[in-house]
Amino acid sequence: IYLKGKPMDGVESLETMNSYGLGKHATCQKWVEVLGEKSYRENLVFSVVRNPWDRMVSHFFHQRKCKEGTGDFDGDFFFRWLQKAKSIESIIHYKTSGRWRFTWTKPILGVDFILRFESLDEDWKHLCTLLEIPYLPLNQRNQGEHDNYRQYYNAASYKIVAEICQWEIDYFDYRF
Repeated sequence: IYLKGKPMDGVESLETMNSYGLGKHATCQKWVEVLGEKSYRENLVFSVVRNPWDRMVSHFFHQRKCKEGTGDFDGDFFFRWLQKAKSIESIIHYKTSGRWRFTWTKPILGVDFILRFESLDEDWKHLCTLLEIPYLPLNQRNQGEHDNYRQYYNAASYKIVAEICQWEIDYFDYRF
């Protein structure tokens, strides 16, 4: 993975690419197209999931900073922003062609191993063991500047995220 262009105000991770020309949000289907089905199946594929309520707050602040130049929280604006979301893909502007259809022999979502953002270092250590590579701590990049996600929700906004991200919450047993 390499940096495409020069770093931009802490959001350089959004500009990363790899030697295949795919971005960090490329779907499993895109990777199969690039690598071929046989190669894809033979490799260990992993991904990272994040508590949906935390992810929404993080994305909200990121958009506010990038689009409006502010890091301020406005509860009414946050609620309206969530109401516009019909799915997580509509919020973060990338599309998937079906979460559950792409499994083959991979357990879920076309991946072998899923790291949780909430326990990233511990899961990363385990992944390094699986890959038989030495563990090195991950650098923190593109870290948002906001408080614990729970502080930004009321009952109505909580419910919107619970509905939008129900499959993730159920599958990964997330709790608010």
